[in-house]
Amino acid sequence: MRSPFLTFLTATILMAAMSPEALAKQRQSRRRPVVASYNPQDLKQYPRTVSKSVAVFDAATGQLLWQMNGSKRCYPASTTKILTGLLFAEATPAEAIVRCTNKQIASVGESSLNIKFNESFVAEDLLRGFLLKSANDAGVVIAEHVDGSTSKFATRMNERAVKAGATQSHFVNPHGLHHPDHYTTAIDLGRIAIDALKNPRFAKMVEKPSAIIHSSARPAIKVTSRAKSLYYDRFMGADGIKTGYTRPAGNCFVASATRDGRRLISVVMGAPESACKETIPILSWAFRRFERQVCVQSGTQVMVTLPDGRKVSSHTSEKIQRSVDKFATQKSFEQRITVLDGLTELKKGDVIANLQVVEGGIVIGQCDLISDSETRATGNVLGPMGWFGGSICLVLVAWQRGRRITRRTSPKSIGSSRR
Repeated sequence: MRSPFLTFLTATILMAAMSPEALAKQRQSRRRPVVASYNPQDLKQYPRTVSKSVAVFDAATGQLLWQMNGSKRCYPASTTKILTGLLFAEATPAEAIVRCTNKQIASVGESSLNIKFNESFVAEDLLRGFLLKSANDAGVVIAEHVDGSTSKFATRMNERAVKAGATQSHFVNPHGLHHPDHYTTAIDLGRIAIDALKNPRFAKMVEKPSAIIHSSARPAIKVTSRAKSLYYDRFMGADGIKTGYTRPAGNCFVASATRDGRRLISVVMGAPESACKETIPILSWAFRRFERQVCVQSGTQVMVTLPDGRKVSSHTSEKIQRSVDKFATQKSFEQRITVLDGLTELKKGDVIANLQVVEGGIVIGQCDLISDSETRATGNVLGPMGWFGGSICLVLVAWQRGRRITRRTSPKSIGSSRR
């Protein structure tokens, strides 16, 4: 064996032979990557980040507030489970019993709930365990319960992703274990997360980082998110959503936080170390950099023209807000009114139309327009008796016309005309 002295001597000689530039590069490579940061005194500057891709959204409006390489194709790892969990919540009642029918379930690998063949869960417990424990075996059980196979479920995933506005993504499995054709972008993943949080069942599952669930074989299974100590316990207002890691994907985290009624979502992909630590300064900056602006106040008076020409006074049912950048020129927005079909007699308080606020072609908010008075369609002012009288008149006119035609064509009339 080589003695410690010889090892030290060899290393010293090699370092002495290296150029200063090579030594500096070697020292740099040994340093741990710098975690994201921002300057609270200069919010005009964007956060510094070492992640491959980042995107920040307003959860309520769907506005993309900031992104860095947001359209870059990345592997999502277990953040895939956001889409799987949403589909499960949409397709399966909370109280449904879900049984594992896959005899090879133990071979799924990586993080799991250690589900056994024939073990069953109440759907709500399975969903919670799947998301918090990041259980890959639960993802397979979910996919096979909903569609019979993971491949058919992947088709559902891709269709739902497009519906959410995620058009640059492709999914091949329900859990996110690495596959070269399983990819997304930070922007796409943020849009999927926005849709997921609109589902009350899904939002409830990720609001808290720990829970106790049950199965037919086990009375109590404790499940805890990997983000608990690094994000939930450290960031005020933290309420979701999902971490992910594989070696090709790096560290990923889709985070949600709510402060003063405003919910923001950040997506961090390809972080070399902790994606949670990357997330905290990015969201801290976003909450300070962007503020809410009221576009339409609740109770605002709006005159609506109905298809038959009637003009009806109405008011907005609630206020519509948007996020604005404190340091950027504000974009203009437009209002679109869509009148409901089949409006005849209206009562005060009836919903008569929908008002949308649109920015850059994207709907960022909407509300109902409520009628302020009673009115009826112009074609109905005579009521049932009017329609009956009108019908009688039409019959009389037709009868008189028929008599004239009969007189002109009768033999007596023809003979008189020949004279």
